[in-house]
Amino acid sequence: MKTKLLVVAVVGIAVALGLAIRATYRASQAEKAAAGLAMQDEALRQKIGGIEARLRAANAVRAESEKAEAMAARQRDAASATVAISVGETAAKSAVVGLRLSAQCLIANDPQKLAEYAKNFRLRLDLWGLDDLAVGGMFKAFDLSPEQREKFKDLQVWQELRRMDLKAAAETQGFDTGGEVYWQLKQENEKLREQKEAEIFGTGPLFEQYQEYARKQFLRDTAARLASTEFYPDTPITATQVERVTDIVAKSSQWNTKENWLHDDWGTINWDSAGAQLQGVLSPSQLGTLRLLIREKEAFAAVVKRSSELGAEARRISHLPGR
Repeated sequence: MKTKLLVVAVVGIAVALGLAIRATYRASQAEKAAAGLAMQDEALRQKIGGIEARLRAANAVRAESEKAEAMAARQRDAASATVAISVGETAAKSAVVGLRLSAQCLIANDPQKLAEYAKNFRLRLDLWGLDDLAVGGMFKAFDLSPEQREKFKDLQVWQELRRMDLKAAAETQGFDTGGEVYWQLKQENEKLREQKEAEIFGTGPLFEQYQEYARKQFLRDTAARLASTEFYPDTPITATQVERVTDIVAKSSQWNTKENWLHDDWGTINWDSAGAQLQGVLSPSQLGTLRLLIREKEAFAAVVKRSSELGAEARRISHLPGR
């Protein structure tokens, strides 16, 4: 009897020790978890603090850029393709403000070099012709006449020079390419471009079809990578397949046909619908590659969205009382 009681007592002590050890372990884990959460909270606070500092710096830059707006307004002439600054003047200004100008900016500020660049750009369009997916594909899609094709090539040259002109103005005059001044100048360029496009396509249904076609260019460029020998040196897809892929993906998404295809649109693609249709256009390998390419776009769009959310939160916090 005494032996049984002794055994029971020993077992009881062992169970009690086990429970004590388990409780101690759980307490230790809880302390570690709490410490981890505290570290995460502190890291988040530091990140938001950093965002607030960058926002304050951005506001300071914005104030400076607004001072340059009056000067930038004088360079909005629709017929101008260059910034009226010589290379010597540009170099001197860049030395004063500590800027390192890009190669394209230097070309844009040198009339002779810019003219040579425009000539070579136009020559490339002439040489590629219908073999170029971006230009030739559009020619085929809309069955443009020789005269319309020449006008469209001229428009491409004009658009490229305006793009370089705007970038050069931003660099030499120091306004932010993400700011209001730059956005307004870019919008003016877009309006001028649409006017020139209307001269080629008219203002009827053909122009509307072209505009919808042009709005999908971001998506089309991604599909066109399958036509590159970079991915399929032996069996690149054709221009016709590129257009078919572009149409299927666009129609399987929530893209607004009145707006350009943007980063947010990548995440709206219904792959159950798109994948089933694309099987009749692409090989399994090509379809898999396309999916990988678009996953990259989806991931980047998610990062951009999260960054925007953090920026909004930082702005909200900066306006709280006592900040």
